[in-house]
Amino acid sequence: MEIDKYFDELERKYGEDFSWFKVDPEKNSFVSEAYREITEGHPLYGMKLTCLAKCGANDDVLYITEHGQFVVIHLTYSKSNKSDYPKYKLLDTHQELKEYLEQNI
Repeated sequence: MEIDKYFDELERKYGEDFSWFKVDPEKNSFVSEAYREITEGHPLYGMKLTCLAKCGANDDVLYITEHGQFVVIHLTYSKSNKSDYPKYKLLDTHQELKEYLEQNI
């Protein structure tokens, strides 16, 4: 997977300063947390998500959607959110993802 290549490159380039870590998409609670926080009316509501990575420096989590878009969601771990939370950023291409990760070390 090309994402693994990006992570490997950035880990070599930035060492311990690279704060993102890959997660096992089958064994993590970040998807269920995102589904819990994304309520009806949110632009991501009803979208199938697969978790790819978590940022160790904050509550940002990287997912891929059923449509092949990448999305970074800033989880709130709140019991209830307004429809404009959680905040998110859609990344349409691998290049956008790579640039985002590098800018958000």
